[in-house]
Amino acid sequence: MLDMPLWLWIASGVFLSYIALRLWVTHMRRPRKRADLPVVPAGKFAQLSSMAVRGVAHRNNDGVDRQDIIAKLRNWDTVALIRESNNPKDRFAVQVCSEYGLIGYIPAEHSRTVFEGIGEGTVMPFASIKKVLEPTEDYPRLGCIIQLYRPRKRSRKSA
Repeated sequence: MLDMPLWLWIASGVFLSYIALRLWVTHMRRPRKRADLPVVPAGKFAQLSSMAVRGVAHRNNDGVDRQDIIAKLRNWDTVALIRESNNPKDRFAVQVCSEYGLIGYIPAEHSRTVFEGIGEGTVMPFASIKKVLEPTEDYPRLGCIIQLYRPRKRSRKSA
C-alpha cells in the first residue's frame, strides 16, 4: 500500500477533500431551529387562512436582503407574527419573521384583522410557511405563502 504511485495518493487526497467539503456544505445549509419559534402541533390549532407575504423584495433595516432569508426557508417552517403599531405606512402592520429575520408583512387588506386577532387571541401569533414560491417570468423573485392558525374550539361534552 505504501508503494502506490504519487498520482494515486494525490487523487485519493482530492477525493477525500471533496467528500469532506460536500458534507460541510450540506451541514451548513441545514436550517437551524430556534426555541422561540414553536412547531405547530397537529390537532391543537385550526387553519384559519393562507396568504402571500408582502414586501419580500425589500432589504431590512440591517441591510439583509429578504430574498436571502426566504431562500433559507422550507415548506412548513414556523414563522412569528409580530404586531408593529408604530409603522408609518400602516398602524395595523404585522411583521412576518423567521428564525433568520424579517421576511415581509401581512398584506394591508388583512393586516387590521390579523393585528386585532393576535391581541384578542383569536389568531395565533405564529404561522407556517405553506409554500416557498420560486421565481417565474412574471415575478422574478422568491416569495412565500403563509398559513395562519386560530385556537381550536373545544367541543362541549354531554353530561
